[in-house]
Amino acid sequence: MRMKRMLEKVEPILNELLDNGQGTRMEIFERIGGNMDETVGFNDEPSNWSDHKRFIGFLRSQGLVETVPFKERMKGREGKSTMQLVIDLTEEGHEFVHSLRQ
Repeated sequence: MRMKRMLEKVEPILNELLDNGQGTRMEIFERIGGNMDETVGFNDEPSNWSDHKRFIGFLRSQGLVETVPFKERMKGREGKSTMQLVIDLTEEGHEFVHSLRQ
Protein backbone atom coordinates (compact mmCIF):
# COMPACT_ATOMS: atom_id res chain seq x y z
CA MET A 1 0.00 0.00 0.00
CA ARG A 2 1.32 3.40 -0.89
CA MET A 3 2.14 5.80 1.90
CA LYS A 4 -0.43 8.38 0.71
CA ARG A 5 -3.17 5.74 0.78
CA MET A 6 -2.07 4.54 4.23
CA LEU A 7 -2.11 8.12 5.51
CA GLU A 8 -5.71 8.49 4.31
CA LYS A 9 -6.63 5.42 6.36
CA VAL A 10 -4.84 6.37 9.58
CA GLU A 11 -5.62 10.09 9.59
CA PRO A 12 -9.04 9.63 11.29
CA ILE A 13 -7.31 7.69 14.10
CA LEU A 14 -4.68 10.39 14.55
CA ASN A 15 -7.25 13.19 14.49
CA GLU A 16 -9.45 11.36 16.99
CA LEU A 17 -6.56 10.91 19.41
CA LEU A 18 -5.59 14.56 19.15
CA ASP A 19 -9.15 15.88 19.47
CA ASN A 20 -10.55 13.51 22.12
CA GLY A 21 -7.53 12.00 23.82
CA GLN A 22 -6.37 8.51 24.59
CA GLY A 23 -8.46 5.37 24.54
CA THR A 24 -8.33 1.63 24.13
CA ARG A 25 -8.17 0.25 20.60
CA MET A 26 -11.88 -0.59 20.80
CA GLU A 27 -12.84 2.85 22.13
CA ILE A 28 -10.96 4.57 19.32
CA PHE A 29 -12.47 2.17 16.79
CA GLU A 30 -15.97 3.02 18.01
CA ARG A 31 -15.25 6.76 18.13
CA ILE A 32 -14.20 6.82 14.46
CA GLY A 33 -17.33 4.87 13.49
CA GLY A 34 -15.72 1.49 12.91
CA ASN A 35 -17.69 -1.51 11.70
CA MET A 36 -17.26 -4.89 13.41
CA ASP A 37 -18.54 -6.63 10.27
CA GLU A 38 -15.45 -8.35 8.87
CA THR A 39 -17.07 -8.52 5.43
CA VAL A 40 -16.62 -4.77 5.05
CA GLY A 41 -13.61 -4.52 2.79
CA PHE A 42 -10.37 -2.62 3.20
CA ASN A 43 -11.43 0.05 0.70
CA ASP A 44 -14.76 0.77 2.41
CA GLU A 45 -15.36 3.38 5.08
CA PRO A 46 -15.33 3.01 7.99
CA SER A 47 -12.61 0.42 8.42
CA ASN A 48 -13.26 -2.97 9.94
CA TRP A 49 -11.73 -4.20 13.19
CA SER A 50 -8.93 -6.25 11.57
CA ASP A 51 -7.76 -3.28 9.53
CA HIS A 52 -8.03 -0.97 12.53
CA LYS A 53 -5.73 -3.19 14.60
CA ARG A 54 -3.26 -3.26 11.71
CA PHE A 55 -3.39 0.55 11.40
CA ILE A 56 -2.70 0.95 15.13
CA GLY A 57 0.30 -1.38 14.73
CA PHE A 58 1.53 0.67 11.79
CA LEU A 59 1.22 3.92 13.76
CA ARG A 60 3.06 2.34 16.69
CA SER A 61 5.88 1.14 14.41
CA GLN A 62 6.21 4.67 13.00
CA GLY A 63 6.49 6.11 16.52
CA LEU A 64 3.30 8.16 16.22
CA VAL A 65 1.31 6.37 18.95
CA GLU A 66 2.26 4.51 22.10
CA THR A 67 0.58 2.28 24.63
CA VAL A 68 0.44 3.78 28.10
CA PRO A 69 -1.02 2.44 31.37
CA PHE A 70 -4.25 3.94 32.69
CA LYS A 71 -5.65 3.06 36.11
CA GLU A 72 -9.35 2.49 36.01
CA ARG A 73 -11.92 0.92 38.30
CA MET A 74 -13.75 -1.82 36.48
CA LYS A 75 -17.49 -2.49 36.95
CA GLY A 76 -18.15 -5.33 39.31
CA ARG A 77 -14.71 -4.99 40.87
CA GLU A 78 -15.41 -2.25 43.39
CA GLY A 79 -12.43 -1.57 45.58
CA LYS A 80 -10.07 -3.38 43.22
CA SER A 81 -7.94 -1.34 40.90
CA THR A 82 -6.79 -2.76 37.60
CA MET A 83 -4.32 -1.44 35.07
CA GLN A 84 -5.63 -0.90 31.56
CA LEU A 85 -3.50 -0.04 28.55
CA VAL A 86 -4.61 2.80 26.30
CA ILE A 87 -3.35 4.23 23.02
CA ASP A 88 -2.09 7.82 22.99
CA LEU A 89 -0.16 10.07 20.61
CA THR A 90 3.57 10.41 21.15
CA GLU A 91 5.20 13.84 21.03
CA GLU A 92 6.16 13.08 17.43
CA GLY A 93 2.56 12.07 16.76
CA HIS A 94 1.28 15.40 18.08
CA GLU A 95 3.70 17.28 15.85
CA PHE A 96 2.75 15.17 12.83
CA VAL A 97 -1.00 15.71 13.26
CA HIS A 98 -0.49 19.45 13.72
CA SER A 99 1.58 19.53 10.51
CA LEU A 100 -1.24 17.76 8.64
CA ARG A 101 -3.71 20.38 9.79
CA GLN A 102 -1.66 23.32 8.53
